[in-house]
Amino acid sequence: MTLGILFLFIIIMTADHLLGRLKAKGEYDDLWEFEDYSNSKFVPLVKWERRIGTVVLIVLTVIAYTSNNFHLEKWLIIFLPIIYFGPRSLLEWKFLEGKKHLVSLSIMAISALGLLFYFQWIHTTYGDAIEKLIDEGEQVVEIKLERTTYNDEEGYIRRMFNVTDETMINNLLETPAAMELVSVRNSPGITYIMDIITDQGRYHLTFSEYDMRMAGRTFVILEENKLINVIENMELDWQEREY
Repeated sequence: MTLGILFLFIIIMTADHLLGRLKAKGEYDDLWEFEDYSNSKFVPLVKWERRIGTVVLIVLTVIAYTSNNFHLEKWLIIFLPIIYFGPRSLLEWKFLEGKKHLVSLSIMAISALGLLFYFQWIHTTYGDAIEKLIDEGEQVVEIKLERTTYNDEEGYIRRMFNVTDETMINNLLETPAAMELVSVRNSPGITYIMDIITDQGRYHLTFSEYDMRMAGRTFVILEENKLINVIENMELDWQEREY
């Protein structure tokens, strides 16, 4: 997720740099020239806006990346280009002639919408992911579960349980539906393997307490893993896997 956001901000700042080279129609081409050459009493306002804006951007960025709260991080990051371009466009409208402020407003709007779209793309729920994984017309007939545990005496132990009861199958697929997932590039842990067998195919999931992989994508699980909670509440009679 961090790499994707960094890439988006590189695009935003590159666009700002290229479009910012457009000259205004009046005496000053940009706010830097206004600061350096204008005798206006508002020059200190422009300078302090830049300083305060920089401090606010740094503080919001630090809060976003240390909060461990996806939704707070999302809205703070979306708010960053608004903080950066919003006041600047207002000052450009006030002190520069022409339509340079419209360029800043356009970059601000496109940046905020682009970041919102990106966060919408990486964020989903277990229920939505399962719906995309299994076609609507398919009937799930069996779910094969495999759990790996470890102890110092026996090492890794793999146990299996095959779920064929319709109520239990529905519990595994529907009860954790609201569990929130965020797409990442990391490799997932593998504590559980779940094979969903339908009348038309077979679908493979791996997951641990904190992450999950399905359909070629890896997800971090926000808050608690509700799927593991469902499995543990079933009190299954696990059978040790034979090789």
